[in-house]
Order: sequence, then C-alpha cells, then structure tokens
Amino acid sequence: MSYIEVMTKELKVMDATAIAFCRDNKIPIVVFDMEGPGALQAILRGDSVGTIICDR
Repeated sequence: MSYIEVMTKELKVMDATAIAFCRDNKIPIVVFDMEGPGALQAILRGDSVGTIICDR
C-alpha cells in the first residue's frame, strides 16, 4: 500500500503528518496487530507480517 493511498482513503492508521514525514524521508511503515501472539518478534525478525506502507 502506498502513503498516498493511506492518506486519500483516510484509513486512520496514524497521523497524516507522520505519514507525510515518512513519505518525504522514504521511511516504510509496517502496520500490524500488536495483540497478535508473537507479532512484534516476527516483525523484528523481518518476517512478513501485516501491511507495509511505502512508495510503490
């Protein structure tokens, strides 16, 4: 998913200013369920968990 898609669809993943900052500085955002068992560890290992927001 792209930064623009998140902002135009108003998905409320995070603050629009933070999304724009990440877009401008080419910082990918990983959106995932923190409540999922082992989800944070999986993200830190580099496993494919959740949705990545970046330039397409």
